Amino acid sequence: MLTACDFHIHPLERKAVNVISVLIMEPEQKDVTEPADKPVDPESMVQGRTAKNTIKYLRARRKQGLDLGFKLGSRTVLDESRQVVTVVVDESGKGVLGVQKAAYLFSLLFNKNNGEWQLTRIRVER
Repeated sequence: MLTACDFHIHPLERKAVNVISVLIMEPEQKDVTEPADKPVDPESMVQGRTAKNTIKYLRARRKQGLDLGFKLGSRTVLDESRQVVTVVVDESGKGVLGVQKAAYLFSLLFNKNNGEWQLTRIRVER
């Protein structure tokens, strides 16, 4: 079902959610792009031990059968050539005590180069 906001999603927002989803759900896929884009290996864009460990953890949880949710957080325009898009990954299942599991905030930096947006960094902000 489409909602009004579905029609106004920015292409970078759609790309960011797709990159994080593929990075966690399909780690063997090394090219996460749309047909007109240059190939992007999301694994090579991950910066920091926290981000790498969070991705490993979420992959392991997924293998254990936990459903993960991928949602758009926000898009921040830093200047005309840099934008940051945040993607929230949450553990949809309940914990042992029935407590909702944590959410993880991924920050993706896009830089404009020769008129094209390119992913240059993925971090975890949690």
